[in-house]
Amino acid sequence: MTDDSSHIQRNETPPVRRRKPLWPWVVLLVLTLCAIYTYTQVTHIIETIRHEVPPEFWDIIEWMLRQSGVIPDNGRQAPDFAMGFFQPVRAA
Repeated sequence: MTDDSSHIQRNETPPVRRRKPLWPWVVLLVLTLCAIYTYTQVTHIIETIRHEVPPEFWDIIEWMLRQSGVIPDNGRQAPDFAMGFFQPVRAA
């Protein structure tokens, strides 16, 4: 008698191997699809805003960021219409 045939003679079932669960892969797939969808929607919203907002608005925002030091100032002048709203800060 061998060990392999011993379970047949004793009417026992061989040990059942558990399959790996499938749900983690389904969750990963759903999260990946959600990330792709979110990326495409955010990109579409940014492009829409970029084309619908007048360029003067972006000039004012850029000027304010340069004045606050967030963006290094490379000598660009503030837009003429912004001078009435914001007074440039001059370094002493």
